[in-house]
Amino acid sequence: SLVVARQELIPRVQQLSEDLQRSHGNVQQVPSLMSELEVLYQDSKFVEPHMIMRGNCTWIIVSHFK
Repeated sequence: SLVVARQELIPRVQQLSEDLQRSHGNVQQVPSLMSELEVLYQDSKFVEPHMIMRGNCTWIIVSHFK
């Protein structure tokens, strides 16, 4: 019946509304994350990585040369 269908749809709509709000918040962060990524990319032009082997791990130590 329509009443049962409505009762089943209400929680789904509420969940989708919450998901949409969460996604909207994430999307709003994209421009600042892109700016931060660009800064990191620009900084990486002045970085020379050095690799150190320790057991099963490889550590990358970064030194800045400007």
